[in-house]
This record gives sequence, C-alpha cells and structure tokens, in this order.
Amino acid sequence: MYRASLLREIPVESRGGFELSLELTVKAHVLGYRIAEVPSVWRDRVGGESKFKLVAWLPSYLRWYLLALRHALVPGGRRGSGPRAGRERGAR
Repeated sequence: MYRASLLREIPVESRGGFELSLELTVKAHVLGYRIAEVPSVWRDRVGGESKFKLVAWLPSYLRWYLLALRHALVPGGRRGSGPRAGRERGAR
C-alpha cells in the first residue's frame, strides 16, 4: 500500500510487474517517506503458467535496485523534499 500523496508526488516510470513495487519503494525512501512492511502470503499457482520473464525484466529491476543501493551506501544519502525529509527515521 502506498499513500495517495506519494503517488501524486512522483512520476511512475515502470511498465508493471515486480519493477513497479520496487520503483515506488525506492522513490519513497529517497524522498524521505517512512517505509513499513505489511506481511502477505503468496500461494503457489495451481494452474496456468507464469508470465514472469526474468531475463526481460532484469534490466529494469536492476535499475531501481542499484539506485536503492546507491542511496543506502552514500554517507548522509541524498534525500528529496518529501513530507518526512530531514526528520529522523521513524519520526512522524
């Protein structure tokens, strides 16, 4: 789940799939939004075939993954102007 304010604030560049959730999470982090995990259960498919194409989606997925790593590894990490920018993590 994402706050509507975040979705209004950032342009979405992904075309879908797992890339979309990674893009939104990385951009939220860079902008200083608080990130929390909501547990979910994934059940194995009982029919049909997966449309997941790892080789096709890997370049796009890696783009967001590497951006997240860059911001995590750079001391002081560059943050944007989101509603939580400049505040301590976990602060409201």
